Amino acid sequence: MEKKKKTMQDYIELTPDMIRKNVQKNEELTKVLVDEFNRDHFDSILIIASGSSYNASMGARPFLKKIMKMNVDVITPFTFEHYENEFYGNPFVVVVSQSGCSTNSISALKELKAMGHRAIGITSNVNSDFGDGICDVVVDYGIGIETVGYVTLGMVGLVLYFMLFALNVARGKTLTEEKYTYYLEELNKAAQCHEDVQWKVKDFYELNKRNLLSMQNCYVVGMGPNFGTALEGALKFSETIQVVSVAYELEEFLHGPNFQLTPNYTLFFIDNEDETSDRLLDIYEGYSTVTDRCFIISNSERIQGDHVLRIDDLTCEDVSMLYKVVVFEYLAYKITTDLNKWQYHPLAKVVEDTVIKIKSSKYKEGYDKL
Repeated sequence: MEKKKKTMQDYIELTPDMIRKNVQKNEELTKVLVDEFNRDHFDSILIIASGSSYNASMGARPFLKKIMKMNVDVITPFTFEHYENEFYGNPFVVVVSQSGCSTNSISALKELKAMGHRAIGITSNVNSDFGDGICDVVVDYGIGIETVGYVTLGMVGLVLYFMLFALNVARGKTLTEEKYTYYLEELNKAAQCHEDVQWKVKDFYELNKRNLLSMQNCYVVGMGPNFGTALEGALKFSETIQVVSVAYELEEFLHGPNFQLTPNYTLFFIDNEDETSDRLLDIYEGYSTVTDRCFIISNSERIQGDHVLRIDDLTCEDVSMLYKVVVFEYLAYKITTDLNKWQYHPLAKVVEDTVIKIKSSKYKEGYDKL
């Protein structure tokens, strides 16, 4: 009997248990990377990543900065290789690829080695190109192999991994034991919030199905700890539903992108439930008069109706990306499935298959064996 292939929804449903498991074994999970960080006196962090790994890194960045008390930058591998590879100070540099087979990440690691810099690769597949000697150190961030290219489990798992890494580096230094315990409890709580969102977004979809199934273009607006959520939401909608979808920081959305809005546009706003909330709610309410396709993730009592997705028993905003991103992951999966749009344009497929390779041959080999 042929083994049933997992879907995006399957991996979404597996995510809360992964969060709990990885929080429980956080010291063991992060030890290799923590030991690497403690080898020297680093004054900043540079994360090199693309796609969902880039978005996850951007989502973890505010937490890393807050907990570790140092500057954290995230850049893409191509930019690093060709434009921004001069280091000032002593940065701790890591290259991330969930599959370990992304050709741009492999090139970035080669560039690091050519510079005489330590090449640290973070992946979920240590049997990939990352594990073939290209790295000085290969770090498994603990989610296993995700066989769906439109990643969900691995994206959340990477955000979580960076958060756990920050806590274990800072513990006893810039972070008290009380705060360390507090954040671990919040991360555990995020698993429960993730389960809550899984149920809530299904109802949200049914209530708003007509608008969501006719979506033509979309802006996703977020900031701070949920700017990474907005980036990932836009990416997921673009690559699955195949509609133009762009992420903006709240105020940047008001400086040009808003000028083209019509009643045909879809907008998603992500509330951090912090000091930015009132401003975001004002903007949401304002543009709800322009388009009936205006949606928001928020627990504010100021707004009511079917276009609001509420989450029970929120965590602190610092770790909220771990579950708010589920809204976009599930909608991307469900809308694409209901519209039967998993196949993309044949001309575009020819280019990917024959001209532009973004994954090494190990990507197909490794996944064919699963």
